[in-house]
Amino acid sequence: MSSRKYSILIPTRSRAAYLGHAITSALIAGRKSGCDFEVVVADNASEDETAEVMEGFRSTHVRWLRSEQRLSMRANFERALDASTGSHVCIIGDDDAVSVNGLAYLDALLDATDALVVQWPQMNYSWPPKSGGTIKIRFAEVTGLYEAVNTAQIIQRVRDANFFDYHVGGNVYHGFVSRSLIDQAVSKDGAPYFHAVVPDVYASFQNLFFAENRMVRAKFPISIGGASPRSNGADGVQPSNLKGSGEFARFVSEAASDKIGSFLPAGCRSVSLMELDAFLHVCRRHGFPDEINTQAWWSRVKRDIMGLAPADVGKHIQFARELLGDPHLGEEIVIPPENAATTNNVEKSPEAEAESRKFRLTSLRLAGGAHMQDISKAANFVDHLVAGQGAPSPTSSVASHSYRLCRTVLRAWSERV
Repeated sequence: MSSRKYSILIPTRSRAAYLGHAITSALIAGRKSGCDFEVVVADNASEDETAEVMEGFRSTHVRWLRSEQRLSMRANFERALDASTGSHVCIIGDDDAVSVNGLAYLDALLDATDALVVQWPQMNYSWPPKSGGTIKIRFAEVTGLYEAVNTAQIIQRVRDANFFDYHVGGNVYHGFVSRSLIDQAVSKDGAPYFHAVVPDVYASFQNLFFAENRMVRAKFPISIGGASPRSNGADGVQPSNLKGSGEFARFVSEAASDKIGSFLPAGCRSVSLMELDAFLHVCRRHGFPDEINTQAWWSRVKRDIMGLAPADVGKHIQFARELLGDPHLGEEIVIPPENAATTNNVEKSPEAEAESRKFRLTSLRLAGGAHMQDISKAANFVDHLVAGQGAPSPTSSVASHSYRLCRTVLRAWSERV
């Protein structure tokens, strides 16, 4: 058994219906791995049955940090991090899960590498009532193999706005980050580790600069993301003329009162602007060059902005002008009338359309039945399909992984419910 200790941080607020499953999954993974671990639950002034849920966990591996007053997301993340004691840290949401063999695989991976940051593709579970619970397994993302990441190249791609989204960075949210990297980032100026409106986006870029090219991307779901009716992310990214659960509005209010922020106000609904704001803030805070390809970034941000409600387009253009330092950006844009429908549809080229029609067996979608009732059951079933008797070895042959993928499909077919 290694000398490493894994800290799994779970920020939560009033989502008792999901929280117990997240904690249970982390306990199962920790015990299965045989490693030292802890689960730190940062309760952000919950007003539901969260206390009763926490009283049901008597494990010495679980700690409950209760805040009586509502905190910003950033402050609650920081509080959980400060309370943790592990050598490697990961944050998951209260409707997420840790895979059954996730920590066992991670420990073997760290034995084989000197990684300071470990990333993996996000496998997402949709909680009921959506189709009785669903999850998609992408075969290329469950092989158990891994690849080294050139962080300098990723940083340049971000400067050029040539990346898919902030998950190309060194996420601590559904990613494991070494305590030594966190301490190094904090020691540069003594300020908190988390900054900005969306702290996990900020941290993903910050970690790139401190990873020293010691970052790997694993092809195994160490954790599983959950999407529930009250997920902050799902609520915040929808067009701003639609009504959500109200979580986003509360998030905005609390973030606005947090003094450790960045340029953007908390009500920004453009993910691209949040990414740009976080990246520039990392560079300026730590003294790294903040050169970016302004035109490429404007093209990226513009696509985002035009998918917003008409009432929000103008102010987001102004945010972009100030972040990009060009007061004339967006002068060509004609803002649609207030009742115009928002759309993010992009017409495919003939080549892309032809490619999309080719037969490919790339993923497996599981929906409904006893195995999909909640995320901990889904995590157990996915592990049964993908890992079998144990965590895949990150250093075993490609042939064995091909066999594993075939077995995944056959098991899912034979054991469908």
